[in-house]
Amino acid sequence: MTRGRNFHGLAEGDLLALANVRYTSEIIDQLTSAQFSRNALLLEALRRGVVAAGYVTASGVIEAATALLSQAQADQPQLVRQLLVLPQFGLWAADCLISVQTAATSGQSLEPGTEHEIGYAAAFAATAGLLTGSPVDCLLPVRDGIAYLPALAQVRLDDPTSSEWARLRSEGGGAAQLTVPGRRPTLFQLGNAPERTAGWISVPRLQVRSRGLGLSVALGHSDPILSRLGPVSSALSPESIEAWHRGVGQVWQVLTGDDHRFARALAAGLTALVPLQQPAGAPPTSAASGWAWGAIALTLPPDPLTFAETLIHEFQHLVLAAVEDIVPLAREDDKDLFYSPWRDDPRPFSSVLQGAYAFFAVADFWRKQGHARSPAVRRRAEDNFARQRRNVSDALAIVAEADRLSETGQIFVRSMKERSAEWLADPVPASAERLARQSSHEHRHRWRLANTTPGQPPGEDSAIAEEPPGAT
Repeated sequence: MTRGRNFHGLAEGDLLALANVRYTSEIIDQLTSAQFSRNALLLEALRRGVVAAGYVTASGVIEAATALLSQAQADQPQLVRQLLVLPQFGLWAADCLISVQTAATSGQSLEPGTEHEIGYAAAFAATAGLLTGSPVDCLLPVRDGIAYLPALAQVRLDDPTSSEWARLRSEGGGAAQLTVPGRRPTLFQLGNAPERTAGWISVPRLQVRSRGLGLSVALGHSDPILSRLGPVSSALSPESIEAWHRGVGQVWQVLTGDDHRFARALAAGLTALVPLQQPAGAPPTSAASGWAWGAIALTLPPDPLTFAETLIHEFQHLVLAAVEDIVPLAREDDKDLFYSPWRDDPRPFSSVLQGAYAFFAVADFWRKQGHARSPAVRRRAEDNFARQRRNVSDALAIVAEADRLSETGQIFVRSMKERSAEWLADPVPASAERLARQSSHEHRHRWRLANTTPGQPPGEDSAIAEEPPGAT
């Protein structure tokens, strides 16, 4: 497969725009293109590793899959690009490559089930073939009697057995059949009401529109790869799916009204939401992975503002990971750990930088919500803005003082610090500022008691002991 572009970079103007949450569709497209190149390289590295190691079944599957993907790319390059930047592709390829390289380094055999896992290359290739109308003849991995077509559907086999593989055949045009030796074939026709086909389970899509801007995301509750992002709520009822659709519609109204630029970035870069389980009494949770560009895993937030804050926070993590795939912002982490205003445990430098970037956008969001018409929303926004601007300022000071940023990273963080300094001068109610100061002081005090050795002089460790640099 070809990567589309030989080199990816970010102009300083684009880097500064990213540092200040001033997104454009063009910048998000640059990041997406880089993710496509990265994932194509992961696939080729995986193919070479599998073939070199002599894994017979996996070699045959991945060689056939890459050939099919190459043919599909020649016919419809944009469709294959969309497929290879799916979050599940990056997660799958990275996990498989790590397993193959670990086995090669240790001289041991692959972990049980890894060859079957590598077989998902055929699932991505089969999806590309079906969508482009190309002939397909390949083995697909089967789990619990279900074959998986990424971001498209799951197909439940007739008479499910313990077989780990099924053969998918299609002469083109979308008509296909899945067969397991000794069993009746499962037939389906893509593009002709496949949901009416026995065994076909379409991936739900949440599609909403507000102020002329649309958002379309897959609901990845039953995706076997996206489930690695957290404990997934796999058995969603129609009522639960409707609740997610309603929640996405409400948050989209908030985001398109608050800042069209961020909403446009989400419309261009967000492709999947993964519903997580939320045990009774547990707080909301969310997650994202740098390998899974475009996916955010989360419990259903209780209100549109919390939903917006969560999407902004996790999307920032995705963006920063994508930026660092193109240009390094810092040297590799060493063993030093640092204070983070959002965590009770010492964190690596990269985590503090990620936290600062994520909450930088969150602070910006609450700052804008401070102009809302609703008094209750304004009070909530003022309290959150006062707290997060202080936390972000503290974290950026730690990042800047740690002497780990690259030259590009220094430009990036300096721009964030300048904007953060402007926020500290913004007027907020005295009660909000007082609460922010008290919360910051109490957190630092608890952190120091939990994470420093009694009698240790402040500053002896790389993690701060009392006040972060530049704290006020």
